[in-house]
Amino acid sequence: MVVAKIFKETDTVFESIGEHTIKPLLCKVHEEDNSDFFLELEVKNEEVWKMERKGIVAVKYNDKWQGFRFGRREIVGKKTYFKCWHVSYDMQDYLIRDLLVDGVAFNTAVQTIRANTTRENPFTFYTMKTTSVEVEIHNNSLYDVAFALLGAYNCKILRDNYKITFINSRGSDNQETIEYGKNLTLLEEY
Repeated sequence: MVVAKIFKETDTVFESIGEHTIKPLLCKVHEEDNSDFFLELEVKNEEVWKMERKGIVAVKYNDKWQGFRFGRREIVGKKTYFKCWHVSYDMQDYLIRDLLVDGVAFNTAVQTIRANTTRENPFTFYTMKTTSVEVEIHNNSLYDVAFALLGAYNCKILRDNYKITFINSRGSDNQETIEYGKNLTLLEEY
């Protein structure tokens, strides 16, 4: 049985027991490379009182506790369904001052960008990428700039709560599909 932990909206570490624990009826994480990262959560209506409007639910995903912020809620009979977005989307709440980053290494660029938000933020950025970066920013969110860098510099992002890692490169779409299955065409019955 899956266990989820409920945290306050200001919490940033999800290893503790949290405020409450729940046993959801449905708990499904969706993650796409450089795209959506959210949790579908369904609970009994009696447990909804444990969930603050902007609170966080943490579930075990890839052997780590990942935080998801409560979002849209839908009540269906005796169950309540939530769509919860990963806490990395909190980067949308942090604006970057006007900034020009020109001809510096990728790691230096992302550290400079992260440090120049209009208010303190809980995010840390990591990368081994050494490409030289040129970017001009005018009142964009940390989220918008991070995802713009992905496309412009051919990287992939890994999100581990408030730790954001830029991977050196990602493959290109060559329109090939690999399917795994069982080949039973030569099977004979005796």
